[in-house]
Amino acid sequence: RVGVDSGPPRLVYAQALAYPVVAAPLARLFGVDRGLLLLNALVFVAALWLGYQELSRSSGAGVAAAGALAVLAGGVVPVYLLWPTPEIFNLGLATFGLVAFRRGRWVLAAVLLGLAAYSKPTNLALALPLLLEPLTRGGAAGSWPKRVIESARRGAVVAAVVAAGFGPTWLATGAMTYPGGERKTFYDRHPFE
Repeated sequence: RVGVDSGPPRLVYAQALAYPVVAAPLARLFGVDRGLLLLNALVFVAALWLGYQELSRSSGAGVAAAGALAVLAGGVVPVYLLWPTPEIFNLGLATFGLVAFRRGRWVLAAVLLGLAAYSKPTNLALALPLLLEPLTRGGAAGSWPKRVIESARRGAVVAAVVAAGFGPTWLATGAMTYPGGERKTFYDRHPFE
């Protein structure tokens, strides 16, 4: 529930801005429902392909295909293909970010995982390997202070991306998070019936 100057408070529903920004061109071209479904399908296929590619670097094609299908399609994920919400988009951000990390592209990984954390704050845990990896390197990987600085640099990029998402929301609405305001659950009657 949010207050408005011109009348009584009203109920609103909000999502992180990342999903609608990416979905807007497809929603414009194909309509909202078809555009969101197409985005979900494209992101899901891209995540499967990247998962397969990453697994095939260390195993055979059959094992890589089975592994990618088991991890990304073996559970409830395919149900979300038909659900016009950012869950598949978040899965894509997580997959793309973790693959970028495994391939040594830490800046890209930090940006993608920061976007995933902005879109769903619990996704911040996905950045832990990226942040802890410099600290767990041994041997000639540099002195301890250099490794701490590298970990901090990576964390700063993730934090900057998350702040770049939440900052404009806070400036525009006065609430730090996009689902801010008084939250209600309705069991017997929808509020606008």
